[in-house]
Amino acid sequence: MTAKTELTGDVWVARAGLAAPWLAGGSAVAILFSIAAAQILLGAAILALMVARSRWRFPAIGWPVVALLIWTLVAMGAAGELRAGWPQLKKFFVFAEFAVIATACGTVPRARAVLMAMAGAGTLSALWSFVQFGRRNLEAVALHEDFYTYYTPRRTTGFMSHWMTFSGELVVVLGVLVALAFWANRSVTATPLVPGRWAAIFTNRWAALGLAAVAAVALVLNQTRSIWLAAAAVVVYLVAAWQPRWLLALPVLAVAGYLASPEAVQERVRSIVEPHGETDSNQHRAVTRAAGIEMISAHPLFGLGPEMPGKRFLEFVPKDMLPLPVGYYGHLHNLYLQLAAERGLPALAVLLWLFAALVRGAGQQRDLVLRHAAVAAVIATAVGGLFEYNLGNSEVLHIFLAVTACGFAVAEPVDRRAVA
Repeated sequence: MTAKTELTGDVWVARAGLAAPWLAGGSAVAILFSIAAAQILLGAAILALMVARSRWRFPAIGWPVVALLIWTLVAMGAAGELRAGWPQLKKFFVFAEFAVIATACGTVPRARAVLMAMAGAGTLSALWSFVQFGRRNLEAVALHEDFYTYYTPRRTTGFMSHWMTFSGELVVVLGVLVALAFWANRSVTATPLVPGRWAAIFTNRWAALGLAAVAAVALVLNQTRSIWLAAAAVVVYLVAAWQPRWLLALPVLAVAGYLASPEAVQERVRSIVEPHGETDSNQHRAVTRAAGIEMISAHPLFGLGPEMPGKRFLEFVPKDMLPLPVGYYGHLHNLYLQLAAERGLPALAVLLWLFAALVRGAGQQRDLVLRHAAVAAVIATAVGGLFEYNLGNSEVLHIFLAVTACGFAVAEPVDRRAVA
């Protein structure tokens, strides 16, 4: 009876080890479709790894995440707002995605396969956004409304529920696609990653560049200006790492793209310096920026507490900026100001530590696709965070962690039980 019980236990361990990579990879891909599905798969992957008795890997960001968690608890205690900060504590569950991918999909072939699957899902989301853009156009015509005014608060969302979530995810996918186009055929590991012609799409330079163009056009039509800046930074980095001489072509391509784009897109570009009153968020962002600086000046060490900047916003708005322009004031629309206002300047220092650890660690990756895709994800998130509280969005945090975790894949399994 004992031998039979042990045999049954061994079977469960083996099955869990086989299931873990599929559940982990599925979680990374599902975040482009559904946050609920992604988090269910993440929880299942954690359970499978525990059953398989796998040796967990949390490279590079383990200590920064622990430090951020501890300081979040300290900030909550100092503010006396334990209940209000609960949503931010729950968000730490998403950080497990990094460890799950690094553990279950932590070999180079598996990490590359995860990136290709995410790139495919992101491309489908981009294609669906084209349909949404066409529908918005028809709706504006039917209502006899100016398209720019109608579309700006109703932008494309892909498979997501909000245009900021969609664009925040897609800019990371863009980095993955360009990295595949530039290096998939000549990286250290050139073995086939997945069977069939599907893999060839992502390892053929022109095919991958075509998919990257689809993602880029979707981002242009999405008209989220902060993500345009993030996408530009990602492309500049990747081109500089690939063939620096091609950087000279980027301004020409940018001008050509502007001239070829629809009038609504050109109008959105001009709105950076010539906003359309309160239709564009220029005034709104100026107010949130000023209020955030006031919050940090008043509470530099512990902040106001997680989730509190939105609740106490009116206390810190400069009087000459009232009445408030149209916009959402639940957060500060800036990752760095939000974190410092919520949890103090030490929390901001931890975030910068986390970014630096990711770039430094991924920079040691020998596989060029994984290295540059991970660094591009950090750049996209860091630049996008200048104008949006992007890591406060669970979907964006999830995809950021999944792609950066792939940058820490190893040539051989760290724990064969996890990849048997």
